Amino acid sequence: MAGKLHMFLTKNKKGYVLMELVCSAAIISILCSTVILSIKSYKDIRNALEVKYVNNQMVNFINTSRNYCIAKGTCGKLFLNMNLNRVEFFKDINSNIDIFVLPQGFKLEPVATNNGLILIDENGMLLNACSIAYKDSKKGTHIITVCVGTGNVEIKK
Repeated sequence: MAGKLHMFLTKNKKGYVLMELVCSAAIISILCSTVILSIKSYKDIRNALEVKYVNNQMVNFINTSRNYCIAKGTCGKLFLNMNLNRVEFFKDINSNIDIFVLPQGFKLEPVATNNGLILIDENGMLLNACSIAYKDSKKGTHIITVCVGTGNVEIKK
């Protein structure tokens, strides 16, 4: 009896037992689902950070442009270029002062102003009221409002 048991335990198996295959498949599926959830969470967190970055940079860009006009005592224009997906600040056609490019995957929406321009006078006052809208990489719409007279630039959503 002991000889048969010893022979059974030391016998070289040629295939896998069904239970071993099921356990291996379960372990592999758990690992794959963990990796997939991690990648999805990473993309969500990255998008949220980029939205905060764009909101803050857009407000900062507008305020910096206003400060430039005050310091230099000149008028300026902000142009929302939807084709190149960027915001440009310039004094006249030949003098481009600063550019803010949106991150990859973000898209500027059309703005209801004259030719997509926001005018700034020499006192730093914004002469056009508008809402700057853009879509993030998850296709969520975000709006930044520009108020006339008060010079208030506010992140709406």
